Amino acid sequence: MRTLLLIGTGMLLLSCSNEIDLFGPAEETPVVWSLLNGQDSIHYVRLQRSFQSEGVSGLISAADPNKIYYPSDSVVLEMGEWIGGLEQRRWNLERVIGDSIGLPKETGLFAGKPNVLYRFKAALNPDAEYRLRIERLGPSTEYTARTLLVKPFAVFYAANPDFPIDYADTGSFNVLWASAVGGRLYDGFFQVHYDEWQEGIWQSKTTEYPIFRNQVLLASDGPVLMQVKVQNFIFYTGLRSVLPPLPPGRRRFTGLDLNILAAGEEVYLLYLNNQTLLGISALYITPTYTNLDGGLGIFSSRSVASSRNIPLTQATLDSLACGGITRALGFERPAGPPGSETCP
Repeated sequence: MRTLLLIGTGMLLLSCSNEIDLFGPAEETPVVWSLLNGQDSIHYVRLQRSFQSEGVSGLISAADPNKIYYPSDSVVLEMGEWIGGLEQRRWNLERVIGDSIGLPKETGLFAGKPNVLYRFKAALNPDAEYRLRIERLGPSTEYTARTLLVKPFAVFYAANPDFPIDYADTGSFNVLWASAVGGRLYDGFFQVHYDEWQEGIWQSKTTEYPIFRNQVLLASDGPVLMQVKVQNFIFYTGLRSVLPPLPPGRRRFTGLDLNILAAGEEVYLLYLNNQTLLGISALYITPTYTNLDGGLGIFSSRSVASSRNIPLTQATLDSLACGGITRALGFERPAGPPGSETCP
């Protein structure tokens, strides 16, 4: 059986013959994913390649790291920092194995190990443009992309630590923030901190889940106030979706943060084109969006703003331990009147 697998793109095959040969001369296409963050000191680029596989299942080939990654001596990646049309700095990116530095790849269709990444270390200039250059050696072929950085921004939700938040009723709350310069698409996440009893000791852990996605900022000359209404029960249902059940008393809540991620123009355009594929926006008809010249993928930027240590009411913590949605997660009931340590 002949199988063709391309990452991130599609094909329309038309022929007047009853037989179609899917295989021509092999031509690799680089596929890039990278979101620079001016708040980080180490910056990563994921580079893979499209491939064609003849005689074996494409799913089997996708699980072969030799198919999806370039050999270490066949590509060179550079990052340039530009201001006013002049290059200020340049870095040669280092090839690293994410598994060995605490960055495992999520499981999926393509090979999970090794997790090949490229990185450079630098404090980025928020006013600069960054240009990625990929050179494929033998024969030499160049691919380029560029992006501006999304600037830092402020979150206003839960700004007063003297007033605990109550998620125990059936109401809702409004998350407010000032839009980021350069930020066009926004996602919000709860980050829950907790201890878990394992192997005779309490171990500190953190989990994260979305509370809203794909909030779009239309073109603006400056920061504007944005807000999203979120139902209270999402605090509980989201946590249930990311944590497995445990016996009572095996977990204890230690803290809650709200993180809002602002993504740049290129991610916004990718989102619009994905909507096109769903038939939502007929104005954008490009089947595949990429800003890598000659290749596929997204090179863009992001910024993250947070509201940390959000105080919660006693009723919220009681519902976390004893409520029907999260009761099976094993959280300790907060201290209360004598005899109330366990749920009724």
